[in-house]
Amino acid sequence: MEKILVVEDDKEINQLICEYLGSYGYEMLSAANGIEGLSLLKSREDLSLCLLDLMLPLKSGDRVMQELREFSELPVIVLSAKDMIQTKIQTKIDLRMFLMHFTAAHHGRKKGHFGSGLFCYILASKLY
Repeated sequence: MEKILVVEDDKEINQLICEYLGSYGYEMLSAANGIEGLSLLKSREDLSLCLLDLMLPLKSGDRVMQELREFSELPVIVLSAKDMIQTKIQTKIDLRMFLMHFTAAHHGRKKGHFGSGLFCYILASKLY
């Protein structure tokens, strides 16, 4: 089962994302701040994707992303209204890598699963 970490301090948004993706069979983990999110990222090698808010308490999403890249190439989709060109460029690269990997790994799965890239596309299209 694919595991997705949501790092989002807004409790309602975090819960909404977890419920939505959980309804498609994904195992969801959540964190409410950057320190908690980074701790889960370091301790869970079984994650397939991280949905990361940039404006987090205790440790910003930018910092979480920088520290994550020191030890992992886990795909990250940024959920934020913050306008940072470098972060957006990195997110595009991460999204492409994730979709290429996921498509190759799940070739032939039923449409409607995350392998279709639909949810990724919706999130990414709102960023750019």
